[in-house]
Amino acid sequence: MPRIQHTSFTVPRTAHCYHLGPTDGTAAELWIACHGYGQLAKHFIRRFDAVDDGSRLVVAPQGLSVFYTKGLSDAPGASWMTRAHRLSEIADYSTWLQLVYGHFAGLCRPGAHIVLFGFSQGCATVMRWLTRCRPHFDELMLWAGLTPEDIDYSPFRAWFAERRLWMALSRTDPFLTPDRLQWQRAFARVQGLPFRELIYEGGHQVTRRGLKQWLDLRAE
Repeated sequence: MPRIQHTSFTVPRTAHCYHLGPTDGTAAELWIACHGYGQLAKHFIRRFDAVDDGSRLVVAPQGLSVFYTKGLSDAPGASWMTRAHRLSEIADYSTWLQLVYGHFAGLCRPGAHIVLFGFSQGCATVMRWLTRCRPHFDELMLWAGLTPEDIDYSPFRAWFAERRLWMALSRTDPFLTPDRLQWQRAFARVQGLPFRELIYEGGHQVTRRGLKQWLDLRAE
């Protein structure tokens, strides 16, 4: 029986992102917002109209893997990665997010405030990207998601200590059970990740009200 072998190739492909806010060099803030599993960026970004005040550029890149979420007649959704060839997928989306970051940072005011935002699966995506590529940022928001436990954060403690780290949690989120939240808080303490918490209403989703609540909290 012949032995099956594997070969991989790096190929050019088309990736997509959606954005709202000014791109004329006047934006004082840049948000890179990564969606959750099974979402499309064009739908995900709609909630961020709640923070679109003319000074903020919000960019939602889309995961590179697109699929039908329930069946061939159902709406498509996107994913950042699966366990299949996971290291290649992490490398691919990290390269993609670096391209997005570099392009849109150049369309903002010099010294613009950089916010990295992840929702659900997008939380792990953002954490893997930033620990792999170390893009400059000022604030990190993990919304309704957990930090990946397969990363050693100790080399980044001083870096994280100079920035504001946030977690947004809902008491009615069916995915973030009390046990998972207890694990997350304990893991963050051990790893030296100084997260501040935002408690919002709305379950496992990004809500406009929650985003406005966060803006108020940031201003305190």
